[in-house]
Amino acid sequence: MNHKKSLILLLDIDGTLVDTDAHLSHAMTAQFGKYGLAFEPHEFFEPKAFTMPNKDGVMEVKTTMLFGASWEINYYYLKSEIPDVPVDVQTFRKEIVERVTSNHDGVMPRRDVIEAVLELRAHCEANDIGFAAVAVTNGAGSEANANLKIVKAAGLVVDGLVNADDVEIPYRKPHPKPYQMGYNIARAVLRHKGYDAEGACIVAMEDSPPGARSALAAGEIYDGVCYYIPTTKRKMLMPEMTDAQLERFVVQQDISALGMHIKTQLHGRGERAAMQFEKRAAL
Repeated sequence: MNHKKSLILLLDIDGTLVDTDAHLSHAMTAQFGKYGLAFEPHEFFEPKAFTMPNKDGVMEVKTTMLFGASWEINYYYLKSEIPDVPVDVQTFRKEIVERVTSNHDGVMPRRDVIEAVLELRAHCEANDIGFAAVAVTNGAGSEANANLKIVKAAGLVVDGLVNADDVEIPYRKPHPKPYQMGYNIARAVLRHKGYDAEGACIVAMEDSPPGARSALAAGEIYDGVCYYIPTTKRKMLMPEMTDAQLERFVVQQDISALGMHIKTQLHGRGERAAMQFEKRAAL
């Protein structure tokens, strides 16, 4: 059996690898406005209480932030405000996906995050540590791939992608399934490269409470942590966490020190995890 050490990075896209806060919030403002709902961009980042179907199809009150949620959840918020809205959920989703993918001029790569990931990859390559990076997003496939082209132009190519087209509602973020799927893709990538997938150190990088909840729940299954990256255009929005999840949660204000902070978080969580970063200084 191959016992080479490995690192798996599971990377959210919107807000984490690319700055889409303004892009998405203004798109949703325009989309709601099309159907007569007055909506301000800042509301996209505020918790909303509304009625929507649960996984069994039963209507129940849900309190969530529209940012980071699926487009279908955004639809149910619209319908709760305008019950007779003349559009069904699938048409709404198609319209908003077309809206956000038709123009990416305002979407910029988060170079601080991308450069940190590239330095981690270079560190792994220099020290014979397996490395796999998989993008995990609630965005539709066309939206995700458009954003990943921007990421690629900034120098980072990911090894795989999990998007909303791969996961049915209600199994998108904040459900753990997207990150479990990303983890399985990354394991296959590592095995193909000849590294030990079972002994990998696993770090998710997220910038939204729904995404963080998804990563934390999955992390309890495969023993990973969630590295939370706040954006500059909105306040820190913390996810609800259990005590067990809190131990897997890292809030990072200065992404330039990513290597040192991952080392600090993982040190003490088992010899394998600490070994992988014990010789890594701050980036």
